[in-house]
Formats: sequence, structure tokens, C-alpha cells
Amino acid sequence: MTTHPNFESLHSIAPRSAISALASPVLFGAAALAAPSAMAQPAPGDVIGQINATIDGEAIVRDIIAPRPDTEGGVMVDWSDRGGLTELDVAIFGLPEGHPGRDGSTIFGSGLVLIELDFESGGAENPLAAATPDTLVDGGITVIDDWPEDDSVPVRAWLADLDDMDSFNLEEVHFSEGDYTIIAEFTTSRLCLFDEGDFDLEPVLQDGVHICRDASVQVAVQTTPQASIGATTQAAPDETPTEVEILGRIEGTLDGQTREWITIFSADPQPSATAYWSETPEGGPVEISIQGHDPESEEFLSEGVLVVRPDWLSQEGWTNQIDREVRAEILYVVEADGRVPTLLYTSEDSPRASGSVRFEVLEFASPFGDATGRVTGTVCRVERAGINFQTDPEDCLALDANFETEIRDGAAGLR
Repeated sequence: MTTHPNFESLHSIAPRSAISALASPVLFGAAALAAPSAMAQPAPGDVIGQINATIDGEAIVRDIIAPRPDTEGGVMVDWSDRGGLTELDVAIFGLPEGHPGRDGSTIFGSGLVLIELDFESGGAENPLAAATPDTLVDGGITVIDDWPEDDSVPVRAWLADLDDMDSFNLEEVHFSEGDYTIIAEFTTSRLCLFDEGDFDLEPVLQDGVHICRDASVQVAVQTTPQASIGATTQAAPDETPTEVEILGRIEGTLDGQTREWITIFSADPQPSATAYWSETPEGGPVEISIQGHDPESEEFLSEGVLVVRPDWLSQEGWTNQIDREVRAEILYVVEADGRVPTLLYTSEDSPRASGSVRFEVLEFASPFGDATGRVTGTVCRVERAGINFQTDPEDCLALDANFETEIRDGAAGLR
């Protein structure tokens, strides 16, 4: 989800299947953070729910705490409505006794438990209605094992995603402007320990075997509106914009063939750019996306599209990474149904796949900054049918390209 970068991106704490990330259609338009909905908020520090778990026979309890304004925590919901496909992601944060954020001020600290639930639904007029037991497509649990007080990122965590569950029962889920309910329980024998290092999650081994634990978890939140609810929307015009401004270019080789993509900006029907940066929250990690379009493609907006999404770092963190390689997700969309990719190549979920980016210039200015650098990687084939995916780890393409583009401040139109 947009406001929660992966644990492996050096900031946050959410296990995320890379295949689930492919559920996001590639569209013309930059993510823009919308204002929170005008829902009533509890007092920061109020307990609004609870996570109960048994991990290797040890019972743990985590309270779900109402956060302070503009602070991650409690129950957070983000959605995107893109070309008729609604994606709704739910993050539930549970804090132990003695955690420094019990007053709603922070989620940083050891012992945090995060549960993620990701939903997809077609044709939902109300984005909140996209969350049902039948539309759950991904999710997982993270238990932070070690998050030093003086560090902005956790260093070790136990992770399990939906594919690692032995059983999963989402008994009830309901969101509306009036209230919300989440009741779920699941078990897993594969809650496994990972260390953070070199922008990747490294399995923690004992005698050559990944350390994993058994866990059974129950989560219940049932209250009047007390979630931090926001929207992340990508502009999806029904037709190709009549006028676009070229922000920059990506030039290089894909599968040995010389290729070119352009990054673009359109002011109509609303300002949107295919190369952007977005800081969430202010002073927090920065999302960067560079999305190039093939000027020779008949389906210019949705096919022949190359997307580069580096891991999330703070502005200061990015300053320290100039001229250094940073892990990045790379997507190359070959075919799409409407605006939803059906055949694509990705740097995720294949032993041969990889992706990295090196910035020579990276300026976070508003309304436009600048980005210059190189992207390299190997992307492997994925086909999508509905919400299901089929990978082919033997069908891979090598990418080596340079880029130079302006990047739009994703919040420029909201200030």
C-alpha cells in the first residue's frame, strides 16, 4: 500500500508478495495523496481493537492504538480506483505494553505487530465496499523482533504472507463512512525470521535452516470510525490526452533491442505525471516512480510501458545513495486489458530476476525535480487471468537503460 513501503525498503514493516504488487495496473498518472476523509477520530492513545496471538506456545497481546493526526498507526486504509478496478489495502498496527507509541505518537519500536489485508474488486462505486471476504487477494503478518530506539528502520522481523498460512478465516470485514469491523483468525507454521541488509531481506538461518515458528493469530476491531482513511488515486482518463508534455526519456536496450520510452505530464483532466516523487508523511520515506511510455505503441498508455520503482528511503537517505545502486522493482507491460496488465515482465518472484537503479542526479523540488541515472535488471514473464498469476522463470529479458527526466512532486496539487 502506498503509505506503507516494504520492510525490505529500509523503512516499514509490511510483508508484501511481489505478485500482489502486480495487481496494480500501470496507468497514465502519478499517485497523489488525497486529503483524509472527514471521519470522526478518537483521542490519540485510545485502544480501538486488539491482536491476540500464540507464537510457539507463547501468548502475546497487542493493542490497536488510535494514532495522532498525520501519524501511522491504528487501522489505516488506502485505496486506488483505476480503470474500473478498485484496490483497497488495510494495515492494522498492534503495540505491546511499554511501547513508546502507546500515546499514538509512533509505530517505531520492537514488538510491533502489523497485519495487512489487500482487496481487489471490479466496478465498486464506493471504494470501501471493495473489502469483502471474497475479494481478499493478499495479506500477511509482520512481528518486529528488533527495532532500536535510535534507528529509523527495523533491523529484524518475523514475516509470513498469505501463501504461508495453513488456515485463514476472514470472518467479517466491513468499512463505511459510519463504522468499520474487522474480525479474522489464521494459523501458520512459517512465521520466519529475516534480517535487513543491503536493501534486501536476508533469512536468518540456524544450522543452515531458516528459523521459523508456529503462530495462531486473532484480530478484532469493531468500533465507530477511528481509522486513518485516505485515498490514493491515479488519473485514468477514458481517452489519450490530447496534449502532453514530455518530461524526459529512458533509452537503452531490452532483450538486446534498442528501445526508447518517454515520461510525460498532462494538465487535463487533472495534473498527473508518469515520473513523480511523493513523501509520506512529511519527513518520512520517499516513493519514486519513473514510468516510461513507448511512443511507437498503439496502446500508448497501457502497453509497452516500462516502470521503475526504487525502494523507499528518506530524502536524507537518498542523498547518501547518490551514485550507488539501490534495489528497484521493474515492470515491463506487454499486453493489457483496458488499463489492467495481462502479460508483463517483472524483476520480482523469479530466481533469475533482479532490478536496481543508480541515480546520478536526484532533486526533490516542487512542482518538478530532476532525476538522472541508470536502471539495470532482468525481468521475467508473468501472465494474469483475473486475480491469478502464472509465472515463467525461464522467459526473461535483460534491461540496461539510462534515464533523464523531470519528476513531479506528487503532493504539488494538494498544497
